[in-house]
Amino acid sequence: MNKPKSVPGNSTCTRCQAPATLPCVGCQDAPILDPQIHSASYCNISCYEADKDKHEETCKQLQVHKLFYRAGDILQEIFYVYKEKIFLRKILSVKVMENGDVGLTMDNMDNPKQMAMMPTFAELFQKFPGNKCGSRGARKAVLTYNAGSDAVAWMHDMVKYLLDGIAVNIEEISLEPKNHRRQVIDLDPKQEPQEGSFKRYHDIFKVEIKNGEVYALDLAGAQFGYYNPVTPWEEYFTTRVEQITQRDNWEEYQHFGGLKKMHVKESKDLSSIDMFQFSQFAGLNCCASEILEETLWAWLKQHRLTAIEEVLDLPRDTYQIKRKELLKKIGEDLEAFVSRTRVNLAPLRALKAARGCAQQ
Repeated sequence: MNKPKSVPGNSTCTRCQAPATLPCVGCQDAPILDPQIHSASYCNISCYEADKDKHEETCKQLQVHKLFYRAGDILQEIFYVYKEKIFLRKILSVKVMENGDVGLTMDNMDNPKQMAMMPTFAELFQKFPGNKCGSRGARKAVLTYNAGSDAVAWMHDMVKYLLDGIAVNIEEISLEPKNHRRQVIDLDPKQEPQEGSFKRYHDIFKVEIKNGEVYALDLAGAQFGYYNPVTPWEEYFTTRVEQITQRDNWEEYQHFGGLKKMHVKESKDLSSIDMFQFSQFAGLNCCASEILEETLWAWLKQHRLTAIEEVLDLPRDTYQIKRKELLKKIGEDLEAFVSRTRVNLAPLRALKAARGCAQQ
């Protein structure tokens, strides 16, 4: 438990109920998940010293909560940046409906025969139509549309690193979701819902943290109107899961890292026009996702930090500043990757190059 530092405030002392200006540095800013368990504040050092042994176990538990929730927050924001910069859908129109649902009209650039004839990646990379989305919620919904598998596959390395020392077990869960607060719907040229556009499958992480609690980590829940990345598992399972599903060849791929392994394999499969489509997207994402970890390590080194936990544990205002700086740098490096890739390589040559990027 770290010694408290004096800050202005209206809280009361955990020990004697006098006005307190010394919040416990260790658990300050931790999310309140149980009204009976909350961070401590003190009126003076004497009360802190008298209470520290009693508070120590609670403080450790709250520190784990703070680190995990902040890790979930920054992972989700990184994924938003990633999807915006590596945007591979050509959206012709965005229609935000009165009930909050979002309708998308897209051209057929994902038709396998059309993709097979593309001379460069320039026609794969698209500008994200953020100016057509209206609200921030709709913007996030479009970014994460049908992107649960992208979140689990291409954020695997970042999740593994950011949760190191916080999580004791991470699983990948495939599911059919329910109770959508909003939906993203495919529209035909007449602005009518396309057949099957309401049926969605989804992928998330199931995380057990080191105090034994279990959570859902859903980086792409915005497409269903859920914007918090971290939810206690029982609550998530009860309110948002219709049924757990199994992947194809689940014995080989139903594990942490399995979806990335599956997509890496797809990136090397040029056996048919259909697989060529998957190969282009998977190969491109294999390379692009590596930018995330490279940028993170370079940014930490630049700021003389040895681990991301040093950022996650910062006071709230400082954390927000560092978080913003990191996200900006990741966005810049992804933009540079797009610029290099779109002018240099035709899809087939790029896919062959991507194989070198996609080593497990």
